[in-house]
Amino acid sequence: MKIIKVSLIVALMYLFISIGWQSVFGYFSVSPNYCTISIQEHFGYAGDRTRVQQALKTLRMSDAEAYQDTCAYVDTISMKRCFNTDGHVDSGAFNKIYNGCFIRGTHTVYLLPDQSVDVYVDTLSALAPRARVFWK
Repeated sequence: MKIIKVSLIVALMYLFISIGWQSVFGYFSVSPNYCTISIQEHFGYAGDRTRVQQALKTLRMSDAEAYQDTCAYVDTISMKRCFNTDGHVDSGAFNKIYNGCFIRGTHTVYLLPDQSVDVYVDTLSALAPRARVFWK
């Protein structure tokens, strides 16, 4: 009986530590499809992480298919500018969307730093299907 209590306490501590870690250093969503995405802020743009988290929550409510594609095919959202000279940038998306890009061969999306939540929602909604097409 004592071993079960100790195991339960250790499991609960692990759960709380992992949730805390994700909420501080990334995005954690308690949802049926368990979505974990690392959000890397660009130096000098404090608050981008919060706006991206809000954008993911909004995307989950407004466009479930794009949210599921984002969860399945994107594991990192990095606040950087896209460079058309980078051979891994999905050029089809780059020509149409100037607020972000999908990096082919990775599970990474770049978003232009210091944008509004609505811009992030629109950009993620447009890039998620491109990631799905690449990885299928």
